[in-house]
Amino acid sequence: MAAIDFAVRNDDGAMPAVLHEADICLVGPSRSGKTPLSIYLAYLGYKAVNVPLVPGIAPPPELFTVDRWRIIGLTMDADRLLTIRGERVKGLGGFGTKDGYADLVKIYDELDEIARIHRRLGAPVIDTTGVALEEAAARIIEIVDERAKKVGAHLRRPPGVMAPGDPWSPGHN
Repeated sequence: MAAIDFAVRNDDGAMPAVLHEADICLVGPSRSGKTPLSIYLAYLGYKAVNVPLVPGIAPPPELFTVDRWRIIGLTMDADRLLTIRGERVKGLGGFGTKDGYADLVKIYDELDEIARIHRRLGAPVIDTTGVALEEAAARIIEIVDERAKKVGAHLRRPPGVMAPGDPWSPGHN
């Protein structure tokens, strides 16, 4: 429950001062699946945060102090992002059409800018287009775990969650 509370309180980078407390930090564009993934990771017991990367707005400086191995970039196919955002715009009565939120050319520019930030952060990037939530979460955990080991750190294991390769984990020979 503490992990879920942490994820909810820190949705959309609400409290940048506590980013360093997260097990996993997701960064990416609006509607790329950051919130559902952080909540699902929290359900699994990981303290997850998500930070939106918005064109023209600098990310919080605290993001650059988070251990790089904890950070995962998210992206999505521009056409799919346009479709998702278009549906959201309809639900909001047309908001987002003038600022480029649901404009394909602006989305391509936004994804380019976000890719530059991902590189500055040294973040591996997962494309969430058409990927199931559980599959994306498993990949995120795997990547963060591997990156932690490379720098002599470790991803905190929530109670009841086994590391890949543990003798009793599924798929262990």
